[in-house]
Amino acid sequence: MEIKLKTCPFCGGKAIMEAWDMVPFEKIHLGGDGKWYGVSCSECECSGPDRLSIDEAAQAWNKRMESKDAIQIIQCKDCRFREGAPGQPNIMCGNMKDDDFCSYGERR
Repeated sequence: MEIKLKTCPFCGGKAIMEAWDMVPFEKIHLGGDGKWYGVSCSECECSGPDRLSIDEAAQAWNKRMESKDAIQIIQCKDCRFREGAPGQPNIMCGNMKDDDFCSYGERR
């Protein structure tokens, strides 16, 4: 069965399904097939939530918020706080690269 994945909501890049083994205590408590599944972007490397099945991971990735409810996500290079402006909301701004994304920022 082919899983249809939407493109990345941030950069429009190709989405890829990934799987990795659970650690032993997760297998005991969570069951399933012993794997976690998740989707990530091949371009900007953002990722969706981890799920116990391929279908659940695809569904979580493909879910989009209505734009009226969405949090503004911008690239650091476009943020008014990039140069350390007063009132900088995120202490990590100084460690971010220009092509990183953030939901704390505001467009210049």
